[in-house]
Amino acid sequence: MYRLVFVICVLLLASCSEPESTNVAPVQQDTQKPKNQVEAVAQQLAEAQVKMITATVRYIDLEGGFYGLVTADGERYLPTNLAEEYQTDGTVLVFKAKPVTDRVSIQQWGTMVELYQVKANLIAQDSEL
Repeated sequence: MYRLVFVICVLLLASCSEPESTNVAPVQQDTQKPKNQVEAVAQQLAEAQVKMITATVRYIDLEGGFYGLVTADGERYLPTNLAEEYQTDGTVLVFKAKPVTDRVSIQQWGTMVELYQVKANLIAQDSEL
């Protein structure tokens, strides 16, 4: 009986010992990386404050139809305030935008943005003809 108690105590003490330390560097998080898509777009748009964004207006035939903006590298923006004069499929716009994070849309397409300093890019439209 005493041997059984002794063996149990030894096993308990052995399981409580500190594991051997290994020389593994702690993982450091990159604070520059965005945590989600909204932050990624917000970061991209914040960097775009210095430059204008160029995108093509596209009519998207989903959820009753709407106009979206698609950049040359495939980024999709859902403008909340696209002026009626620019609501023509194929129009190339140059603009600045800020992300809209306090609303949702039924379209679920692209990143919702509010446009400002919008201009039609007439040179790009003429070169496509």
